[in-house]
Amino acid sequence: MRVPPPPTLRIDRADLLRDLVERLEDKAPDAIRRDPTDPAWLVLEESAWMVEVLSEQLDEYPWAVVQQLAHLLGVSLRPARPSVGVVALEALSDGRVVAPASAVPWRFVTLQTETAGLIEFELAEPEVPVMPATIAGLARLRDGELWRVTPGPSPELPGQVAWGAEEVRSGVFSKEVFQYRFVSTDPEALVKQIEAAHARWFEERPPGWLSIEVGTTDDGVLVQAVLDPNLAFAGAPEEGGDLSGPWRPLDESTWTPPVRVHDHPVLPVSLRNTRPMRLEEDRIFVPGVPSNMLVDELLVRDARPAPDDVPKGIWRTLVHFERKLASLRPEIRRGVVVPGGGTEPSWVDDALRGGGWFRVAERADQSFAHIAFDAGRSARTLRVAWMHAGEADREIQAFALLDGTGM
Repeated sequence: MRVPPPPTLRIDRADLLRDLVERLEDKAPDAIRRDPTDPAWLVLEESAWMVEVLSEQLDEYPWAVVQQLAHLLGVSLRPARPSVGVVALEALSDGRVVAPASAVPWRFVTLQTETAGLIEFELAEPEVPVMPATIAGLARLRDGELWRVTPGPSPELPGQVAWGAEEVRSGVFSKEVFQYRFVSTDPEALVKQIEAAHARWFEERPPGWLSIEVGTTDDGVLVQAVLDPNLAFAGAPEEGGDLSGPWRPLDESTWTPPVRVHDHPVLPVSLRNTRPMRLEEDRIFVPGVPSNMLVDELLVRDARPAPDDVPKGIWRTLVHFERKLASLRPEIRRGVVVPGGGTEPSWVDDALRGGGWFRVAERADQSFAHIAFDAGRSARTLRVAWMHAGEADREIQAFALLDGTGM
């Protein structure tokens, strides 16, 4: 990187005299007399003037002479170190930025102002691949919960540079999906067995936060379970009031979805963002719900997926109600139903399906940048620059989330 010349080496005589007087007052306070007729004070003033003149002349000498002078004075100069900076580019098409041996056809420079000189950047590598891409969204993981970050304005390079602004708890986990696939020579008979187990389970011990659908595919059977906490109040009357519904864990488990009451303007302030009460171990209770509040919007899940053993726990509970299913080994997939509007992070579905979510979320709190490429384009090389305004020695972890490739 080419940098502007260093500032002048001139030493101001007033500053030099001030520093000298402070040191003499500390060592010998009675020896200082700021009298122009005093020979000692006159020598000090003349010496300061000579230092100022000689320091100005140092700017006119080659840098090698200054280095030699510093060596004679016993000063050791620190070796030069290259300065590294980040330049954000907006690529219009796929290609490479190459630094030829001859004249460079392009220049990357900073703006020159009254207080800052022009700085020119050179490639740290002989060539760098570029491709069109935009920052589709930002998100942060804090204490296991996902927060959707609204990117701040970036008029210089919109879509290439994003600064985190407002943070809102993500609603992408409001409906989580678990799929169980079976290959069967008699899919109709298998469907009847699973439906019978489902009917017995939901009649005897309905969980309240789960729905199950069974159907056939080209080569077998598909069971789809949707985790939706508002199903607990599906049969509640429309006139509002105190609402209660079933809320049971899976077999051999104590886990139920952690939920809160929606922060909705229709609800009383004392009720918003509170945890629902438990009337008994198997029922959930929300008091004083207004009549104009939709029950399918009453409860909101914490912004985190169900634990990794929940999909197996759902199938294990079905098997408890129909032992003939015990020999089956389903292919299990999981994901989420991403809410419409384009504001929620759509990459979460791919991350859960590919298994990348739990590999990353088990680490400390971190931030995510969702990088979107042009339709039909596969990622080859991706570099993400992450700048933090906090401590310089703080460890920063940034994960690039590519469309269709997971984490």
